[in-house]
Amino acid sequence: MMKRTTIKPWQKLGISRKEYLAAKPWKEQGMSREKFESMILGMTQKMVADTRLKQEADKLGEAIFSGRASKIDRK
Repeated sequence: MMKRTTIKPWQKLGISRKEYLAAKPWKEQGMSREKFESMILGMTQKMVADTRLKQEADKLGEAIFSGRASKIDRK
């Protein structure tokens, strides 16, 4: 009989357990840890990957445009 492996929330998010516990993403979302983990584990891997990609794109856009704004302000 094969041993059933359970995917942990931090594995689904692609980060280490240490990073997950330090970041406390459930608090950032205003949820209990149990509710957050249930929601994450209920998502498909594609949904998780798409969400991560959008978040990274948003951060990159902020970095680009906040840098541009500060350069314009200095002129």
